[in-house]
Amino acid sequence: MKRLLALALAMMLAMGLVTFASAEDEGKTLVVIPSLKSQNLDPYADTIDMDNIVMSNVFDNLWQRDENCDYHGMLAKEWSLSEDGTYYTVTLRDDVTFSDGTPVNTDAVIYSYQSALKMSSWGYTYSTVIKDIEKVDDYTFKIYKYASYSSIIPFCTDYLPIVSPTARDGHEDEFAKNPVGSGAYTVESFDAVTNYVVLKAREDYFQGTPAIKTVEVRVPLDSAVALVALENDEAQLIEMTMTESDVQIAASENFTVYTCAGWACKTLLLWGEPFNSDNELALAVNQAVNRENVAAYMGHEATPATNYYSEKLMGRYASKVPVYQYDVEAAKEHLAASNYDGSTLTITVTPDQEMAGLSVQADLTAIGINSDLNIVESSTYYDMWYDATVGITIADFGVAYSSPEEMLSYFATDGFYNMYGLSVSNEAYDTNLQKAAETWDDDEREPYTLAAIEAARDLSQYVPLYDIQSKIVGSAKLQGIDACVPATYRIYLWKAYFQD
Repeated sequence: MKRLLALALAMMLAMGLVTFASAEDEGKTLVVIPSLKSQNLDPYADTIDMDNIVMSNVFDNLWQRDENCDYHGMLAKEWSLSEDGTYYTVTLRDDVTFSDGTPVNTDAVIYSYQSALKMSSWGYTYSTVIKDIEKVDDYTFKIYKYASYSSIIPFCTDYLPIVSPTARDGHEDEFAKNPVGSGAYTVESFDAVTNYVVLKAREDYFQGTPAIKTVEVRVPLDSAVALVALENDEAQLIEMTMTESDVQIAASENFTVYTCAGWACKTLLLWGEPFNSDNELALAVNQAVNRENVAAYMGHEATPATNYYSEKLMGRYASKVPVYQYDVEAAKEHLAASNYDGSTLTITVTPDQEMAGLSVQADLTAIGINSDLNIVESSTYYDMWYDATVGITIADFGVAYSSPEEMLSYFATDGFYNMYGLSVSNEAYDTNLQKAAETWDDDEREPYTLAAIEAARDLSQYVPLYDIQSKIVGSAKLQGIDACVPATYRIYLWKAYFQD
């Protein structure tokens, strides 16, 4: 296997398809193959085009996760929830500076939040989690929940990187190339043509001087090519998603495979028409899909989902609302009651989901639904989401920062996906979700949340398939990567080191 991988890399190098770090960097430079190209290094640009390695090491957040996915303070030193549960009072550390020497203080937190609200793509999400941030003094503020269920600490762990107002305000174009945060690394260079980012360690980082002094974040590669780079020690960490077969090869080659149950589950999404106006058709597709077959096609051994979201995301609501399962006869009955006229439905997936798409297509054919499989690249795929032409699709759906109610809110009548015509809601859904938002006691809120989940299940535009195990792969000599990383993509490299 090693000879085959080495030969494959040699051929690609000869063809000019890929280049990696030189041998002289070995032992002091960490080369990462990321999940995204870094095209803009401003976390509050309208289009976020920054890899998570860069994001989580140049900028700090208020909180961070440990190896067990538990939350601890990062820039936040102390915090407490108000008696009525509506806001947190947060005290910042007073010994942290940005890399430009300016202090990390309340004004910086408020500036970062206000910058986030101005984003055309993500501003809505920020505004529906955080209602407001109010200054108390230079190092103390109140952060108000938008709703009773708003998950402030998880959200601020992932999606409120604190930036330097001095460096960014009025200088956004320059900031996008030379960002200033308080993180463990600074950007030494950024090549907008190759999308390579070189990070240098801060000797004065408040959580400790990083052992790895230089990090080179390259560009995403095909799974097999990335594995070749790892085999030849031309890269030491693959952050991007790899095929299951390549993960198995990595394990057999004694690389470290980091695995963690995540907040996302593999999901079938029924976007736009004809599903918005034909609930029976949506129910037919829901119960026609054999979840075990989808998992098998993707190379997984997975138990069909029993929860509306992943078990980890469901939290206290896990196992309380059973979801519809594979039932061919029930699917045929729903199809007979639908308005389906034999037209061809489109299943749109990215290349990594092709096998899952084929499985779903076979299941639909079995009950009499005609379909085409449309395979598109990621950039085209997300454009199709927002113009409501994606049709049937398969994605890893669910995020670490969200509560079940927050996920539900995106599908409500005034929610994010309804804004784009991707989904519809109904009175039972909206009413119970609104009551949940206004009920601040957790036990009293539960029945409203469960009723909203039941309504969402019966609308059947979100079809959970199976919980996923998120994975990343690294060199055996790379140590200090938290076990929680694959599920969060928050890789704190100040903890990492090489061990020969």
